[in-house]
Amino acid sequence: MVALGGNALLRRGERPDADLQQVNVVAAAEAIAELTTEHEVVLTHGHGPQVGMLVPTVVDHYGTPQATPIREATPAQLRARQFPAGSVGPKVDAARRVVELTGNVAALTPGGKP
Repeated sequence: MVALGGNALLRRGERPDADLQQVNVVAAAEAIAELTTEHEVVLTHGHGPQVGMLVPTVVDHYGTPQATPIREATPAQLRARQFPAGSVGPKVDAARRVVELTGNVAALTPGGKP
């Protein structure tokens, strides 16, 4: 099991910045993809301080009247959408990259619950 998200996308001493998280998610996705060559991997994440704002799944257009839960999507479909970097963006990016690098399935669930 690999827990990824929030502070897990920051190295010790780095400021909590979305741009840094985006850089770090690339390294994390590559490392996770390498693990999948020999192991079945469960990728999970926590919500840290946002625990009070849990949503049942990744939501396209979150917080707008057009909000729509995403139950499944291809990497290309996820790449075409915009997710806030300070929210689920890095988690969606990591899952998408794992699928692109391995051809396996990835899932994001609230609070790491499968």
